[in-house]
Amino acid sequence: MHLAMDIGGTTTRVAKFSTMNSLVPDLIDTFPTSYSYDAQVLAIRASVDKLTKMKLQSVGVSFGVGFSPGGKTILAAGKMNDYIGKHFVRDLSRTLGAKVRVAHDCVCALLAHQHHKFTKNVRCFAYVTVSTGIGAAVAIRADKTTLVFRSRIAHQIVDASGLVCKCGQRGCLAAYCDGEQLEFRAKKAGNGHTSLNCHEFARHLAQGMVSLSWILPVEVIFTAGGFFESNPQLFPLLHTAFSKSRVTGHYQHCVVRKSPLKNYAPLIGANLLRTTQKTIIFN
Repeated sequence: MHLAMDIGGTTTRVAKFSTMNSLVPDLIDTFPTSYSYDAQVLAIRASVDKLTKMKLQSVGVSFGVGFSPGGKTILAAGKMNDYIGKHFVRDLSRTLGAKVRVAHDCVCALLAHQHHKFTKNVRCFAYVTVSTGIGAAVAIRADKTTLVFRSRIAHQIVDASGLVCKCGQRGCLAAYCDGEQLEFRAKKAGNGHTSLNCHEFARHLAQGMVSLSWILPVEVIFTAGGFFESNPQLFPLLHTAFSKSRVTGHYQHCVVRKSPLKNYAPLIGANLLRTTQKTIIFN
C-alpha cells in the first residue's frame, strides 16, 4: 500500500489514491499539525496504524519547509522551530517501516499539474500557495527532463517602505499575505480575528507574482490556498491586479490561473513522488 501525506502549517492530511491518475484523493485522516516534532511523528504513526493492517510500502510527503540539498534534513520551518535540524525522512521511515520521499508542498503541486496535463506545451510554470504561510515553486522543462525547485517568494520586497516582516526586512510579500503575520498583527491591534482587505492583499500578491515572472520566464502561475477558499472574491481581484501590473518584457504573456486541482494539488503530487524518475527536484 502507498500513502500520500500533506503536512500543512495548521492541518496534516493523509490520503490514498485508487490510481496514479486519480484527481480526487481518498482522504482517510486529518489531524492538527503539532509544532512539537516528536509529537507530530507519533501522530503520523498513530494515524497510519489505525488505517489498515496492509503492508505499507511507501509514503510520499508534501511539506512546506526548507530541506537540505538531499531533501532529508529540515533546515528552515518558520515558527516550527522544533523541526529544524531533524532528519525527517530517516525518522519517519523508521517509525513507519516504509520508504519515505518528501518534497516541498509547492513542488508537489507542480508535479500534480504536470502529470495531469495542465501544463501541456508550457516550458516554464509556477505554483503559489497562500494560506498559513506563502510559498512557491517553479518548474522548467528541457527536452524530456523537468527541473522543479522552490522559490522564496515570501521575502520578495513589494513595498520598500512598507510593513516590517518577521524576517527583519521591510516590505516583504509575507508581511502582507502570510496568514501567520496577518493574524499576529490583528491580535496585536486588539482584534479578535483577521479582517482581510482583499484589494490590498491582491495588489501585493500580484506584485510578488509579477516579480517572479520577471526573474524567470514563467508562462503560467497556478495558485491556491486557504485564503482563496474563504474569500471567493480574492482571485478575480488578483487576476485584475496581475493583468494591470504587467508591463513590457518577456513576462508580458504570463497568466495567473486558479489551480484546477484546488487544494488537492500537494496531496496528488505527494502520491506521484515515487514515479518522478525524469524530474529533478530541488527542495
